[in-house]
Amino acid sequence: MSVHTKAALEAAIRDHIADEHDGSLAASWVVVTERVPLDGDDGYSHVVDIVPDGQSSVTTMGLAYFVAQQRSVGITNGG
Repeated sequence: MSVHTKAALEAAIRDHIADEHDGSLAASWVVVTERVPLDGDDGYSHVVDIVPDGQSSVTTMGLAYFVAQQRSVGITNGG
């Protein structure tokens, strides 16, 4: 990912959290998406994850686990 794209993504995430949650800061975050290749399709989908520079793997795994647990019991709005 280019430096400019990553900076724009980080700014958009921080702006969205601040806008939707009364000025709150986005201290840590994880973006997870499924990528399905169109050219030379290998028959598999691929997971792409993006985190801010310097975020620990423990924080990243904790956030992903927390979301998975919420989704498993039907909580979809963060809670």
